Amino acid sequence: MILPALLARVVRTTSTLAASLPSEAPVNTIISNVPGSPVPIYLAGARLQALYPVSAVGHGIGLNITVMSYCGGLDFGIVADRDLVVDA
Repeated sequence: MILPALLARVVRTTSTLAASLPSEAPVNTIISNVPGSPVPIYLAGARLQALYPVSAVGHGIGLNITVMSYCGGLDFGIVADRDLVVDA
């Protein structure tokens, strides 16, 4: 219980700081690696072809890149704040 509570407080503090000083935010890019299934996944007999992750950006954070593995491959999800990143 302590680790999630601590992480939530750090995220809240960072987000508040980033919102108050968008040009001097402590972080402007988030990169996440999410492990997926190494074996194929099926739903009603249809095989899942790819997993494209979608995440979110907070105040002052211009870019979020998430990489997800699935069946020996990698799928990328790129989410950007259109005001901070002109051409993602």
